[in-house]
Amino acid sequence: MTICFTVGYPPFIHNLFSSNQKPLNPLSPIWQSCADSLLLFPLFLGPPIIVLALFEMRHRAIFEAEMRRAIGEEDLRDITKYYGVKKEGSSDEEKSDSQKQPEQRKGFWVFEYENRILGVVGIDGTKPGQPLDSIMDHLDSLKIKKDAKKKEEQQESESESASTTATTTASSLRSRNIKSLDIPEKDSAPSLSVTPPSPSSGSAPSSYALASSPLPDGTLHLRRFTTSMSFRSADIEDDLLEFAAKSAFAKQGSNSPPPARQLVISLRPTVQTSLRKKLEQHGWTIVTKGSELEVPLSGQKLASTRESTWSKTIAAVWPLSLEPATMVLKRSDWEENQKVDAAQAVSKLFGGKGVKISGQGL
Repeated sequence: MTICFTVGYPPFIHNLFSSNQKPLNPLSPIWQSCADSLLLFPLFLGPPIIVLALFEMRHRAIFEAEMRRAIGEEDLRDITKYYGVKKEGSSDEEKSDSQKQPEQRKGFWVFEYENRILGVVGIDGTKPGQPLDSIMDHLDSLKIKKDAKKKEEQQESESESASTTATTTASSLRSRNIKSLDIPEKDSAPSLSVTPPSPSSGSAPSSYALASSPLPDGTLHLRRFTTSMSFRSADIEDDLLEFAAKSAFAKQGSNSPPPARQLVISLRPTVQTSLRKKLEQHGWTIVTKGSELEVPLSGQKLASTRESTWSKTIAAVWPLSLEPATMVLKRSDWEENQKVDAAQAVSKLFGGKGVKISGQGL
């Protein structure tokens, strides 16, 4: 096997892997030996390129499909309405008229610097933990309807042609029998229908059913969290995570909704390693599978959408797990971290000499 793979390489390379040695030519120039060594490039560069191409084909397809679906989800179609963003000149009285029951905290914030968007935070208190309706679902539903309608029209045309052929054959046979027996044509015509019944199937669902997964009371969903890669070295993820936690847990005015008990987010831990580490540094923990705190990944297909057998097979043998996971931050842990951060800040301020903090919360 080794001889077959190294037979075309220069002698000094072939002799490293094979017991059948080739004679070396000591009179060959140096440039010839250098040129022969270039034949090793496909041997070392070929396998990594193939692996990168396979990862690119799979991961890019998943990323683009989820990105298209996430952009078309109902919260991004109308951010102002879904997240309750106040417009300039709007008052709280208009909101209180339509609000009959207490709502949870929600909001959508954009981090800008010199007219550049560096990050986005979206806390969902309207439908936390529920998969959102997307335009892609309606487009897929329309495609199913068109395919079903086309199939139904094709079946109707085939049945009409079969009916016409059968009627013509029956009429010719009937006319011959009537002439021989001298029986009136009207009385002898059998009342038979050769048209097959129309199929009952073919009606496509109007839209995908949204499977609701209600979270416990006081749970908010960090549905949108994105930062610019070029500014992550400046630790903007820490600032936005701290801002999101304060928006969910910190005490606000009397007219605002009460603080949440916990905040959840969905991500792919094996792929989004930097985000997972940042979350763990801020006190977030991974939720076990099957927990009531599990939330769907933004842009992921609904559970009612069937996955092809080929996709399931690839997912089973793929070396990198792309399964989403849920992480949670509880208010008690966040308050404890706030106390520790405040103690460290005071300790640095006074040089760490005999500093002790007491009291009930900060």
